[in-house]
Amino acid sequence: MMNPGFMRLPTGEGSMAIIRQPVQSGFSRLTQALSDPAREAMVSALADGKALPAGELASAAGISPQSASAHLQKLVDAKLLSVWPQGRFRYYRVADDDVASLIESLVNLAGKMQTASRHRRLPSEELRQSRTAIAILQASSASCCAMRWFAASWSRSAAGPAR
Repeated sequence: MMNPGFMRLPTGEGSMAIIRQPVQSGFSRLTQALSDPAREAMVSALADGKALPAGELASAAGISPQSASAHLQKLVDAKLLSVWPQGRFRYYRVADDDVASLIESLVNLAGKMQTASRHRRLPSEELRQSRTAIAILQASSASCCAMRWFAASWSRSAAGPAR
């Protein structure tokens, strides 16, 4: 069995040559294009399949039109969005069904991760509250013991020396 990073090619003389084949698929370019919160907001605004002008996408992301232009260009260069000029506006939309499916999968995965993260935080919050309650009980128990000791000491000293 061949290593997945290699490929056999016939040489024409009855033998095979083994060449190295790149293992990476290139998805880091896609994830890098989607990794900015402003670009995430713009892609999310386009997730319903509508085409929107750059100005509306800038508003959706809460950034300036100039900044939106640079972000949108990165998304177009990564082939995640398509663009077409119409009059004085440039309209953007999700490039195709595969990109729409990718975005939907990422949104679903992020939602699951946030839910799992919330579930992980709940026990630590409960633990924090129980530790606080234990500390309060310990403090009041120590306070009660100190008050008893003081009362006992005081009553002995008030009674005078032991005979």
